[in-house]
Amino acid sequence: MGLFLATAQAFIIMMGVSLGVMVLTLGFTIFWVRREVKDKIYAFFVEPNNQISRELIKTNGTMKISAKDGGDYILAPSKTKWSKWPPGLPSWAQEIVPTLFYTRNNPEPFDPEKARSILTAQSLRHITDEGMLRATWRDAHEAAGDNIGGSKWTLRLAVVNSIIIVSLIVVVGFMYKMLSSAASSINELLNIVKGL
Repeated sequence: MGLFLATAQAFIIMMGVSLGVMVLTLGFTIFWVRREVKDKIYAFFVEPNNQISRELIKTNGTMKISAKDGGDYILAPSKTKWSKWPPGLPSWAQEIVPTLFYTRNNPEPFDPEKARSILTAQSLRHITDEGMLRATWRDAHEAAGDNIGGSKWTLRLAVVNSIIIVSLIVVVGFMYKMLSSAASSINELLNIVKGL
């Protein structure tokens, strides 16, 4: 009975400490995020190499911001969107910040909603009709002949799968053997304790 009480007491202490650390961590995270986004704007930059970079930039109370590259960019309230920062955290820990989209070295922000496209979502759905795709694949397969899915590829895939399955069986067997020897050792210890 004493062992059970000691274990329960240790478990309660461990859970209390874990809960305390978790509450402190969550509180600090929320406080830090709110402090970081105060008077800042989240800017997305389309780089010359077509990559997108993101910066959280202080607004300084003027109608322009200064990015890390040293350039000044105009704030345009009519083109401002809203997004959550920082990316990667759960939504409850993120803060909503004003967001603008820029092309690097172009001080005027652009509005992604105003971009015109010839292709609409509905026309894309009609273009990617399943029957049409099957006919296209069938025509491509007939044109390529037997070069698609040759026997060498199938043989290699079968060998790799066989090796993986055999290694998994060996690992499971080894673990079973270890667990059974551990169980017999525990039974021997219990018999010794019962004998005392």
